[in-house]
Amino acid sequence: MYPGHFAAGLALKAAEPRAPMLGLMVGVGVLDLLFGGFVTVGLEGGGFKHFDTPWSHSLAMSIVWSTLFAAFYWRQGWRVAAAMFAAVMSHWVLDLFSHNPDMALWPYSKIELGFGPLFGGLGGWLELLVSAVGTGVYVLWALRPENASRRWGVVAATVAVAYIVEVLVVG
Repeated sequence: MYPGHFAAGLALKAAEPRAPMLGLMVGVGVLDLLFGGFVTVGLEGGGFKHFDTPWSHSLAMSIVWSTLFAAFYWRQGWRVAAAMFAAVMSHWVLDLFSHNPDMALWPYSKIELGFGPLFGGLGGWLELLVSAVGTGVYVLWALRPENASRRWGVVAATVAVAYIVEVLVVG
């Protein structure tokens, strides 16, 4: 779902133009970056059908990671910090609709969320919709005359990277 994650970052850039694009693009991937590190040290793992992600993708820890990430941007203003918080949390929200029920409410909670199976074969279409909407919001923002200098290069690079990552990671 990486295109959808990156598209959420683009939409957040349109919502808060002062938010650094690099921060937003890293923010939407923080939970997966943490997951990769936690797998490496044996803290998390799992298989294709069910991931064990109590520290990276549980709702409570996602809020903690979002808050910590946003704190790095606090000096740039509360709106920028809020955009960074939303970038990290958007990952959890989007994963909620694509994952099997494997995202705990808090570490080691017996309650695990994930609505992916409810969408069956529609998961790819849902991802395409999220990607199109997020990218569309950014493009509409970029079309404003005051944003001409950052217009197409960022859109092209972001969409290209998102789809390349999707192909490499998901296959």
